[in-house]
Amino acid sequence: MAKGTPEKRIANIDDPAMFRVMSDLVAFREACVPGTHYWLRNTMMGPRGLTDEEFAVVGRYRIGAPEADLVVPDGVSINCACMQRDTTARGTVHIGGVSGVAHHLARCRCGKGSTIRAHNDVRDVLHAAVRSAGLQSVVEPSSWQDGQARFGSQPGSSEAARKRPDLRVHVDFETTRLVDVQITSAVSKSYVTQGLHSMDAFLERRENDKMREYKKSSATKDNLSSIVPFVVTTTGRMGPAAFAFLKKVADTAFGDRPRERARWAFRWLSRLNEVIAKGLATQLIGQTQYLRQQVERLR
Repeated sequence: MAKGTPEKRIANIDDPAMFRVMSDLVAFREACVPGTHYWLRNTMMGPRGLTDEEFAVVGRYRIGAPEADLVVPDGVSINCACMQRDTTARGTVHIGGVSGVAHHLARCRCGKGSTIRAHNDVRDVLHAAVRSAGLQSVVEPSSWQDGQARFGSQPGSSEAARKRPDLRVHVDFETTRLVDVQITSAVSKSYVTQGLHSMDAFLERRENDKMREYKKSSATKDNLSSIVPFVVTTTGRMGPAAFAFLKKVADTAFGDRPRERARWAFRWLSRLNEVIAKGLATQLIGQTQYLRQQVERLR
């Protein structure tokens, strides 16, 4: 290297210290700018993206969203497209407090159909990532289906018998992992009101909620150590269990081959962020247009 030439340093993406620092930076930005939730960066990623016209619509409305709380009379509720005009607690925007228009616009989850598609997209990406690493993976394994009508639903409901993990992954001859995907919003009302001061605490609570469901299952209650609650936010940030699972897959598949390991991680983490961003873009367009119509009616 020529004298005076600065040394080029390459970050080690596997370094736990680096991961903690980057996680803290993400949490810091979200805490300092509540409600933005990386919406602009995420909508520009992935194959869905936004057209110029859609970008203008979303941008204009979100810039003016804080004023919408003042336009709509206090105590009035308006509906959001997130529940297809259904006036349920999650689908209704209650004016005032942390449930105002601006906050709802930032935290809203898309309608049930879109949510299922986004969930299945994440599941399919994980399935493909595991198989590309040379490990066996089965989607929605029927052998782990719960037969009791009390697993995560009301007794007697048709949904109860269909509850099962999203993936069964054979990590090695002695290790099997059952992966259950959950997409959540890091600026949800529950996160704001429950006094959770860190993103890690929020993600861990979501993981614990998922584990409580599996404790009720006759198929998994005696095998909880194999469950992986794969919790990921709409920004692509993963919970500790999800990160540990991917690290275990990488360690098993690539061992002491850091280049292949890094290439695999970059490819599939990028793909994971793409499918999440695609769902977020579609969600933003629908909820923005409908909320704007509702606010205009009350002007």
